[in-house]
Parts: sequence; C-alpha cells; structure tokens
Amino acid sequence: LGDYSRALEVNDRDPQYYNSRGHCQFMLEAYEPGIADYRQAAELAQDSAVYYTDLADACQYCGRWEEAATAYRAAVAIDNQYSRAYQNASWLMATCPDAKVRNVELGLSAAKKSLELEEVRSARGLDTLAAATAAMGKIREAVSLQREALQLASTDEQPEMAQRLRLYEAGKAYFQPTSASNIASRGGAKNGPIRSASGSVTVSR
Repeated sequence: LGDYSRALEVNDRDPQYYNSRGHCQFMLEAYEPGIADYRQAAELAQDSAVYYTDLADACQYCGRWEEAATAYRAAVAIDNQYSRAYQNASWLMATCPDAKVRNVELGLSAAKKSLELEEVRSARGLDTLAAATAAMGKIREAVSLQREALQLASTDEQPEMAQRLRLYEAGKAYFQPTSASNIASRGGAKNGPIRSASGSVTVSR
C-alpha cells in the first residue's frame, strides 16, 4: 500500500497506481478509501472497461447498488465484449435487494451474454445465470444450471453455490444481503471475494 502511495506522490495521474492501491485497500478492508481509488482510476482512464468494472464490483460488494449499476453501464459502453462486466452486472440486476436497481430481465440477458463471451463455460458464469433464471421464476431450469455450476466449481466456490442450489430446490430465488449487512455477511474482503482478471475485488458469491 505504501509503495503505491509513494508512487502517486511522484505521478498522481497514473490510473494503474490508483487501481492497484484500491486492490490493497480492499484486502485491508479499507473499503471507502478503496472505492475512492477505484473511482479515481476510472476517471483517469475513461476508456478502460476493466477499471470501471473494478469500481462497479467494489461498489456492489459494499452495497452501493446505484453507483455499481452506473459503473457497469459505463464498462459495457466502453467494451461490449467484456464478459466480466456482463456477468457481474447480471449478478447485481438479478440479486440486488433494492427493487429500484433490480431488473431481472436485463440480468438474465446479461448473464447469457457473459456466457456467450466466455471461451469455456465457467462455474461463476453458470452460477450467475442460475440466479437470474431463478429470479425469473424458472426454478427447475435454475436447479439444473446450478448443478452444472457445482460440477465446475473450485473447492472455495462450492459451499456458497451449494447453498444456492438448496435454495432453488426449495423453490426460492437468491437475493444479496441488504447494504447494511453486506460486508459483515461476507466476513471481510480477506475471506474470499478478491478474485478477478485484474486482481481486484470481485462480488462474493
């Protein structure tokens, strides 16, 4: 963290330094400073879908739903072939506890687009599609998709995905915790949500 801060004292216009410091802030559970760094990186590199997605993921992780939605829209507008932006935007739209932000139909469409863009079907991609499908009320299809996701899931991913499978088997959709309990429910960023192509915070599943 200190290395990036010192680098920014020399060059405060480098978005990579801000983005990398944002990763460090989240690892240390300094969420608000982390979001500020992600936001600065995105503002300095307005042609980077990766930085906007990192910002969106961080906001979603902290329950800042509307800011997350705005950043995902920016990411997709910059690069409409960026799978992670579609996948995590779908997760927000399908599972957000705030009805003003939730848009299940768009969430399902984004989940399908994300899978189309993946070179190989991933557990997270299928997990996201299952959540959007369940939110649409297609429970039997969601169960099938979630079982497929579990077959591909890593050991770390399996417990939460198995919990969602049980939820779907009970005929229920999955929704994220409310913003007030969002971080506490995950046990902090050090317990698993840090995972993405860029090394940033990724929405916990």
